[in-house]
Amino acid sequence: MRKAVQRSLYIVLGVALLFVICVLALSIDSEYQRSTDLGGVTLVETVHIFRSPITEIADSGGSAIIPVPYRNESVVHQKVLRNGAVMWEGPSDKIFNTSVSPDRHYLLLWDQVRTEWWRAYDISTGNYIELYLPKHPGIGDGMVPLKFGWWSEDSTQFHAVIDGTEVEPGNQYMQYRETYLVDPSNGSFYKQNHCHQLDPMNPHPPYFRPNWDNTPCAGKYRD
Repeated sequence: MRKAVQRSLYIVLGVALLFVICVLALSIDSEYQRSTDLGGVTLVETVHIFRSPITEIADSGGSAIIPVPYRNESVVHQKVLRNGAVMWEGPSDKIFNTSVSPDRHYLLLWDQVRTEWWRAYDISTGNYIELYLPKHPGIGDGMVPLKFGWWSEDSTQFHAVIDGTEVEPGNQYMQYRETYLVDPSNGSFYKQNHCHQLDPMNPHPPYFRPNWDNTPCAGKYRD
């Protein structure tokens, strides 16, 4: 009888120990590096893996915890290598997007939260220039919320847009889009089109997105 009790106790202790080990194992964060050949340069990113033995879910009705392991990856650091040497290294608190011109001559860098000037690197030399609109009506000097489109086939320019809100006479709020061609060699902006449409409400509904299809400002652009 005593042996049976001891055996049961050992089993319970073993299960409890295994549970603790699993919880600890699922709570250990880690990091790894991944490299992407951009063509002429290499993007090296440090990826942080966050782990938790539980998953927290939340919606408008409240929050809950479920006993399902949770895992999430996020980039915490970036750098670009040219011929094995660091050509650019980003701050630890910001993530940047990249685009290389079709002829592999230019590398374009812009941060996702749009608090840094865009940079255009000459891959052959490693030098760069900053790209920005010195002044824009309604925005003024400062960080203009540009969006990247695509490179020209000859790599001498790329397409970019500004999306925003403007007030027309009569206090009518309008959504607008301005399209530009940008020269990465000298930072010049060449305005192409200005399109606008009536804002459905002020403030407009959540997730409202103007539709620029069938206008001179059509195209796919990304932050």
